[in-house]
Amino acid sequence: MEDYNFIIDKQPSDVEAYYRRGLLFLEKNDRESAEADFRTCESTDPGNLFTKLSKALIFKLDDNWTEAEKIYTDIINTTVKPSSAYYLNRAECYVNTDRFSKAAADLHAVESDEKANPYFYVLRGRLRLDQFDKFAARVDFEKAKELGYDAELADKWIERAR
Repeated sequence: MEDYNFIIDKQPSDVEAYYRRGLLFLEKNDRESAEADFRTCESTDPGNLFTKLSKALIFKLDDNWTEAEKIYTDIINTTVKPSSAYYLNRAECYVNTDRFSKAAADLHAVESDEKANPYFYVLRGRLRLDQFDKFAARVDFEKAKELGYDAELADKWIERAR
């Protein structure tokens, strides 16, 4: 936090610093301060990647998956080499809006890059569960747990897949 405070003090137009400090505020359950930093991103540079990411994150926190998906789609379409994280976030939006074929396409696109990411397996497990493939879903939830996903949450998903 102190590093970002220092950067912001020296470079008050550094949108990335506000975004990253906002993430730290969210980790501390201080949404009000996070949103203040995200609003600063918006007022400083509305088209900046980190401004877009902050808006998408707030939409996700508010369960507004459709608006978040639009932002991730925009980022993917306007970035030269989009990060697999953007596809993973968009897949999360698709899973939460029951657009399973689109979620499957995004998860398939990033599978090789996200093999060590437990949340990839949670999302794919949820997709498989929604497609009534309980065995494959359970395997994915167990893999997520093995990779360090919150054990209590993973166990709840595993139980749903029984």
